[in-house]
Amino acid sequence: MQLKTLLFIFFSCITPNVFSQISFVERFNSIVFAEGDMDITATPDGGWLLISDASGQLGELFPAYLVIIKYNACGEQAWSKRIAISDTSLFEEQLAVEENGDFWLMGVLSQSENRSAVLLKFNTEGNLLLAKKYDGFSRLFPYSLALRPNGDLMIYGNKETSSSSQNFILLLNPDGGIKWAKGYFENPIWGRAITTADNGFYCRSGDLIYKVAENGELQWARNIQGIHGSVEPVETGNGFANLKVQYGGSASSFVYFLDHDGNLNWSTLDLKLNGQGDLVALPEGGVFVTGTEVSALPGNFAALIRLDEAGNILQQRGFNPNPEEEFFDGIVAAMLHDSTIAFAGLHNFTRLFFAKTNTDYDFDCGTTPYEETDRRPELNISNTTTGVDDLLFESSELEVLLEAFPVESNRGCLVNETEFPDLPADTTFCIGESLLLNVFLEGASYLWQDGSTASSFEVNASGIYEVELSLCGDTIIRDITIEVEDCPCIISIPNAFTPDGDGANDEFSVLRNCEVEGFTLKIYNRWGELVYVTENPDDGWNGQTKKNEAPKDHYLYFTQYTFIEIGQVNEKQQRGDFTLIR
Repeated sequence: MQLKTLLFIFFSCITPNVFSQISFVERFNSIVFAEGDMDITATPDGGWLLISDASGQLGELFPAYLVIIKYNACGEQAWSKRIAISDTSLFEEQLAVEENGDFWLMGVLSQSENRSAVLLKFNTEGNLLLAKKYDGFSRLFPYSLALRPNGDLMIYGNKETSSSSQNFILLLNPDGGIKWAKGYFENPIWGRAITTADNGFYCRSGDLIYKVAENGELQWARNIQGIHGSVEPVETGNGFANLKVQYGGSASSFVYFLDHDGNLNWSTLDLKLNGQGDLVALPEGGVFVTGTEVSALPGNFAALIRLDEAGNILQQRGFNPNPEEEFFDGIVAAMLHDSTIAFAGLHNFTRLFFAKTNTDYDFDCGTTPYEETDRRPELNISNTTTGVDDLLFESSELEVLLEAFPVESNRGCLVNETEFPDLPADTTFCIGESLLLNVFLEGASYLWQDGSTASSFEVNASGIYEVELSLCGDTIIRDITIEVEDCPCIISIPNAFTPDGDGANDEFSVLRNCEVEGFTLKIYNRWGELVYVTENPDDGWNGQTKKNEAPKDHYLYFTQYTFIEIGQVNEKQQRGDFTLIR
């Protein structure tokens, strides 16, 4: 067993899965956006998707359409496309991304008094793979789209007939086929739902919150007065965080947390929001809140609020680079792969904006701290229940207009926080040892002095080693000088070992820092009986004899081997004793 094999691995000092950490604010002024319906979601390649509805550009043939923009990991627009359906309006969209990067888009198709649910699937380049429409009732209002780990999709919303309305969950298989559909509470208002870690569903509609099992059966339901809103909840820790945002008036805006059994764990103080908002589960625990109209600040600010796992406010800021000019509305948010948060909305009511924070969930411009209040809402919770109805939906194929659609924008508040990894200082090591240089940075490309392009390079000879790293248009060169020496061979044999399985000193072996040949190791008990023999210098005795534990005692060893030291061949034999300790 090697006494010393130099394996110098140098990693980047930033988080290994971090792409280029760029924060910025982007405004889209070339398109009139409609009602503030939009969504953001991260993609597996480190980028993200942004989608919003738009109007006023295509004429009466396409009253309202969707614009979808794909960003790469560097924050650059990879492509943008327009989605429309003839003689109808398409809006109220949500996104869900598969592990391979293909993604689903859900929307509402509005034609005269009728409304249908639309489901579209795209590949990573934005090419259409599937287009379906779901009907069966006079009017459908789909609110939420979510993916299960097995590829099934959930659509949650309300359905209306001439005489009633009802919440529904529509469960689809990975090709959009209907698995089942069930109806729950009647006469609901808008709401949201998510799929849960146990493959069930967590739903909120008006003052109702309820949990549905994997098979669609109702598990529990709560009525909480005054919590109505359309913000999607998030599952984090041991339950679900929910945001109630006030639309005008003097009522409070707050986050409240229910455990997996529907019990209230905590609620926050008044967050001073008046308008729309969103919730993001943080990887370190807790949640991040975005919202519009911070009532505690003059002018109009978007809110950036960070809460810990108990609902305590860790950060509370208003954000607006131009508070005298801009008015924010329709905030949505998502966690990106580089540990930053993206959020989008409308500025000045009809123009889309997009913002990406730094890793502190903040910006280097346009933020203003504000004080929290001491007002805490009173939540009156009661149990409730409902019957579960089997519903009959219909699906059909759909013709969709999909075309490239360049989107112009301008950026401000730009900060590039990318830190390129460095190489270690010049160093020396011995012949037979190795040095592994690793400069991994997610999304980067590499070019070593020999033309290889891996993120690491193994060194076993003297020389100058150089790597060129490139990421998001930035390039930097790192180098290191290494000398390899013919070092003395050091052989060491321990006088005791403890084979207790704790990973430390569990084997008796010959330790060395050089290669040996003609190796033999024999171990005897106090009566001269051979209990272990090997000819592999990397093997050691684990304290077992014929699959039984050898007793704690003194043992004898004999070893012989040949090694080369400073150009000379040396043969050596050693005898001695050691102790097995249990």
